[in-house]
Amino acid sequence: MTNTKESKRFYYSSEESFEADLNEGYDLHNVTVTFQAEKVIPDTRLGYNIWSGEHLNFYPDSKPQSLRESDYITVQVHMIKRLDTSFRVFCTILKIEEADRWT
Repeated sequence: MTNTKESKRFYYSSEESFEADLNEGYDLHNVTVTFQAEKVIPDTRLGYNIWSGEHLNFYPDSKPQSLRESDYITVQVHMIKRLDTSFRVFCTILKIEEADRWT
């Protein structure tokens, strides 16, 4: 994915702000983002897939040991590929927090 705008942010505290900047054309490689897992699909063609936001598919480089839908995940983004209106975000998981800890 080729973007012309360089992000001045290094951390995104929500999937909404991260996705908004992706849609605006910002280069978000190597940023950190925290998001809530809406759907977890462990065995896709590309590996472990975590859905979030409107059109975000996060693919961690290793399978998380304990992850449930609605948990909050913090990742380091390595690569982003756009497919139609969706984004494939390849990343490393830095932290997983259970949803009940956020309420």
